[in-house]
Amino acid sequence: MINEEGQVEVGKRHFSIEPFIRPLGGKVLTWADATHAQALIAPGVPVPVVTRIMKSLSLEATAWTEQNYGVPWLMLRYRLRNTSQMPHSGSLALAVRPFQVNPTYQWLNTPGGFAPIRSIRCMVPADGDWKGKPVGVRVSAGRASRDVLAVSGLSELKIVPTDDADVVAAIQEGRSGAEGAEDEAGTLSALFTYAYDLSPGAEYECVLAVPMHDSSSLPLLPVTPFARPQTTQQSLDVAVRDWRANTNTTRITVPRSHSTAYVTR
Repeated sequence: MINEEGQVEVGKRHFSIEPFIRPLGGKVLTWADATHAQALIAPGVPVPVVTRIMKSLSLEATAWTEQNYGVPWLMLRYRLRNTSQMPHSGSLALAVRPFQVNPTYQWLNTPGGFAPIRSIRCMVPADGDWKGKPVGVRVSAGRASRDVLAVSGLSELKIVPTDDADVVAAIQEGRSGAEGAEDEAGTLSALFTYAYDLSPGAEYECVLAVPMHDSSSLPLLPVTPFARPQTTQQSLDVAVRDWRANTNTTRITVPRSHSTAYVTR
């Protein structure tokens, strides 16, 4: 589920992922510092795109699914664009947070609000180009776990512990984080941080991937996301093509002798 500000809930009553921007030397920009536009990637294709519009930047969030390594994955692409006439530097933080998209006062077949995160551990490849460097996290609510993996290179990945649960403050102050944490209260968060340096009109892209299955019984060694069999754009193109092939396929044919035109005024 994705809301009108681009916050994405990775599964029913699961945690969500929310973008924040910290301009170099400035304050953290949240959804409240922007206007938002919502659209589908193409007419009749249920792939949502939310664009966050700020003074000098725009951030486009797109969500879809792909079939990879035999399981469905939720793919989240973020495109940050410098819409000003001046260079712009800073960092984009994608925060894994213990909240559903729906607030407590809004119900959609299930109560909204809190989605506890009781354990987070960094996932570190044992080999390859990113050997020894965190590329994702395993997030657990106690009963089940979900992995979140970075498809593009990270500047930093850290876990925000319970006693420092204000994610915005942690981004603003650049506080250091742990590589793993547990908390029965379920208030843990994680930050995927990407540094950017954009000339006028330039854009920066980063992608997260979330396998849509319980990963609690799997080893804490991810299949490196850099070995995906297709590029992000290819994956998105396949999703659009599949939706087009499986929607708008119903046709109703009425014999001319039985057709009647109704006009309302």
